[in-house]
Amino acid sequence: MLSVKNLVVNINSQRILNGINISIKPGEVVAVMGPNGSGKSTLAKAIMGDKRLEVFGDINFEGKDILDLSPDERSKKGIFLSFQSPPEIEGINSEYFLSTSIDTEWDAVVKLAKKLGIKSELFSKDLNVGFSGGERKKIEMLQAILKDPKLIVLDEIDSGLDIDSIKVVDEFMKDMKKRNKGLLIITHYTRIFTNIQPDKVYVLVDGKIAGEGGPEILSKLDKFGFKEWK
Repeated sequence: MLSVKNLVVNINSQRILNGINISIKPGEVVAVMGPNGSGKSTLAKAIMGDKRLEVFGDINFEGKDILDLSPDERSKKGIFLSFQSPPEIEGINSEYFLSTSIDTEWDAVVKLAKKLGIKSELFSKDLNVGFSGGERKKIEMLQAILKDPKLIVLDEIDSGLDIDSIKVVDEFMKDMKKRNKGLLIITHYTRIFTNIQPDKVYVLVDGKIAGEGGPEILSKLDKFGFKEWK
């Protein structure tokens, strides 16, 4: 589904990522883990097509080069990015934002929202304005379900979430895997994988892939942290 080869990314001529190689198949859960400042969010932005980045190398989606495509063109091909910090958008309430981008009846949206633990009163408020971190992340998960993408990139989806919200994220990931979606999970912590194991784990340190393997890497991270790969 996604193949990233020899990816180099600069920001303002400063090297952030250096020679990244990762791949994701349909139905796979792939984790990219690393300490703060290792380049994890930059990788997500590069996959999504952030034009502020200088990007070199290959990014192929379903066998086709997407490096020259804009973020909206990549979205239309089936790539969805959940932001690390979803932005506030004043003047556009959540119901309007969601209803204008989908064909689903609104009653069905409300039922899905209830399963995710989203309070109905949030729909009448401006998108993400005054929302807690957990509420913002749940709204993004709802968007992902409604948009039905092929590849879902979750950038620190567990950041700032309480225990109950993390369980919601776990169920979301399990459901997306059952639907044969590709999931790229960018995170600091192994706790997000309590009820679902990643098929592959990449350890990103100082802009490079310092290690890769299966879910057995999670136990090493819990025991030693990232210093094992520095």
